[in-house]
Amino acid sequence: VSSVTDLQSTVTGKMQEIRGAVSPSSLFSPSGSNGDFFTTMWSEATKYFNLVCLPDCNTNFDTSNSSTTPRTWTYEMAEDNPLKTYWDLLKTSGSLQTTINDQFTFTALPLSLCPYSENKCIPMPGVEFSAASLNYCSFKMSSDVISAVGSSAAETFESLAVQSFTESESLGTLLGEFEKSIDAFIIVALLCFVIGFIYIVLLRFLIGPCVWCAVLLVLLSLLLGGAACYIKSFQCAGVSIFETGQQVAVAVTVTVEVATTNAVTGQVSSEELTG
Repeated sequence: VSSVTDLQSTVTGKMQEIRGAVSPSSLFSPSGSNGDFFTTMWSEATKYFNLVCLPDCNTNFDTSNSSTTPRTWTYEMAEDNPLKTYWDLLKTSGSLQTTINDQFTFTALPLSLCPYSENKCIPMPGVEFSAASLNYCSFKMSSDVISAVGSSAAETFESLAVQSFTESESLGTLLGEFEKSIDAFIIVALLCFVIGFIYIVLLRFLIGPCVWCAVLLVLLSLLLGGAACYIKSFQCAGVSIFETGQQVAVAVTVTVEVATTNAVTGQVSSEELTG
C-alpha cells in the first residue's frame, strides 16, 4: 500500500467480500481481495463461528438478505485492544473515516430467527447448512463456492470445519488459553489476598462483638421458638398462628391493665361463682 487511496481500495475490497456485497466465489478464491485466508481457516472454525440455535438448517446468509426485519451490527474494537484508541480516531477523523463507517456494518439475522445479540447472528457469505444428527446442523458450501473452488475443496472445507467443532481441546490449547488470561488470574489472586488480609484484621478487632452477637441471637431464637410453641399449644382450628399471637397479646395487655388498676384502687376482682 503506497497511498491512502490504495488503502481505501484494499479495505473496501476485503470488506465487500466479507459482508457479501459481491459474489461469495470471490471470498473463497485465492485471487480475491482476502487471498487464501478463507480457504485455510476451516481447521480453526471455532474461532470464527458461534454456536447458536436456529429454527432450521436452511437459515443462512440469503435468509438475512431476504428478511423484512433484518438487524445490523457495526464492528467495535474490544476495549482491551491496544489499537482501540487509534481505531476510534480513524472512525471520527481522517481519510479512512467514510470507509470505516460504511464498510464495517454487517447485516444480522432477525431476532425471530436468531434470539441473540446482533454480533452472534451474522451469517457468512457462501456458507450454508445441512441437517445432521441430534438436531444439529453441519457446514455446507453454497453452489457459488463449489463453482469457484471445486467440489473436492468444498468437501474438505466442510469436513475440517466439522472436525474443528467435534475434537476435544488439547493440553496445549488449555495452556494457551491460560496464558492469554494470566493477567486476570493475577488480579484475582491479588484481590483474594487483600480481601483475606482485611478480613483477618477486622476479625482481630471484632471477634468479641461477633461472639456476643452470636450468643444473643441464639438466646433470641430460643425465646422466639418458645413463644411460638406456647402460642401453638392453644391455637384454634382454622386460625393462623399470627392471629393467635395477636389474641394472646391483646389478652396479656388487658390482664396487665386490669391488675394495675386493681392494685391502684385496692379493689380485688374475683371470678368465683356463688349462689
